[in-house]
Amino acid sequence: GNALCYKLIQIKEKYGWELFKKAFDELYGIPRNTTEEASMTQWDKFDYFMSFLTKYAGEDIYANNFTSAELNTIKTYLQTQKYRCDEKRIMDRGNFCYGLAGRLPRKRSCFF
Repeated sequence: GNALCYKLIQIKEKYGWELFKKAFDELYGIPRNTTEEASMTQWDKFDYFMSFLTKYAGEDIYANNFTSAELNTIKTYLQTQKYRCDEKRIMDRGNFCYGLAGRLPRKRSCFF
């Protein structure tokens, strides 16, 4: 969790917030597919999100920001995670979890 957040902060420092804003703007406009979401691992969701960062960065986010060891660690960890979104708990804590596949639907959707 924390290591992944650190990597995302590094990406923000390198490319700026505009990269994330563009990715989220597009993702929020994609209709939600709950059937597809249910079949995806947390890694699938992360990879989906990263594809949008790659699109707007104009370069491979993975290749230019992660070592193969970091990616393998992240993938292994996320593939084991089964997280069910608890919207009330998230809203009560004021957290911002991004991303269900098919799109990143609401400001308080779950990803990690």
